[in-house]
Amino acid sequence: LTFLKILGQADPAQATSRLEDVLEVARGLGDDSLVAEVLNRLAWFALSTGDRSRSRALHDGAVDAARKGGEYLPLMMALNGGCAPEEDQAEALALATARNDAIGRYMVLSHLASDALDAGDPKAARAYFEEALPIIERASPGGDANLFVSLADTRLLDGDHASARDLYSRGLETARRYIDERHATYAIVGLAACAEALGESILGATLFGVVERELAESGFALEEVDRRIRAESESRLRASLGDEAFEAARSVGRSLERDQATEIALGRRQLASE
Repeated sequence: LTFLKILGQADPAQATSRLEDVLEVARGLGDDSLVAEVLNRLAWFALSTGDRSRSRALHDGAVDAARKGGEYLPLMMALNGGCAPEEDQAEALALATARNDAIGRYMVLSHLASDALDAGDPKAARAYFEEALPIIERASPGGDANLFVSLADTRLLDGDHASARDLYSRGLETARRYIDERHATYAIVGLAACAEALGESILGATLFGVVERELAESGFALEEVDRRIRAESESRLRASLGDEAFEAARSVGRSLERDQATEIALGRRQLASE
């Protein structure tokens, strides 16, 4: 399952296919906790590709199986799974707190924060993320790409573009280190938006071209907040550059190799036109 989780960060379709085979085995064994773990992972993969209705159905199945299994960790993880409603997340947070499970609390706080962002409440999201940040910094000095990128989103929406750019950069570096293509792409969305906000229009349009290619190749879907950031920033770039220059820069981004794109996004390499 650990291998399939890692595979799902780069190729969710292949990981889903393999997990469905594992699910049949788990059901054949009659292991409710294992069934819950597999359903929960499938729910996250469905959410990552934008299929929210399937994700919610898989989530509900994971919670039912975990309750039957009666073990703490599968239940806490399932309650905090893909498309989990607020009441399930609250129960997961209470369980993790009662067990003094710092990492469990971190996971739920991060999920609550992401949901607050998608709901258009960056102030609540930032509070959750900033409560979660010291937990993961103590447990994992390298940090977590999801947290860096999501906290950066809150700062971008607050107009703190320099701070947001630093966090997006940390998120991109971390995501590349752990072969997490989903959060690497989210980080590039943010870096493109920061470039646009800071007057670096050609860079912003180029990075949005990188995003377009990455989404097409991976099959991942942007979360609601990232879709809004992308749409609004691209609209401003098109207006400032004009259609022809905007599309030319985006075309350059689509043609960049992944390593090139990463170095340019992190400011370690200039565009050929600069």
